[in-house]
Amino acid sequence: MKELFSGLTAYQVRGWCHSERPDGDSDQHVRFEIDAPIGKGQKRLLRKWKQMLSARFRQEEIYMRVSAPIEWI
Repeated sequence: MKELFSGLTAYQVRGWCHSERPDGDSDQHVRFEIDAPIGKGQKRLLRKWKQMLSARFRQEEIYMRVSAPIEWI
């Protein structure tokens, strides 16, 4: 990830998502936040990466969020 983005922060967190189980699914995972301007090329890269991560970790879903445009000061 350091090769792809100009800055990142990693957190170990506990997550939850809705599933077929009555209480949903809860698990320990790693959350990454990146600092980067996101254009069409980066969005394509992230979509492809999401598919690769989903297959690699055998997960139904990989959660990704892109926040509002960053204003660099």
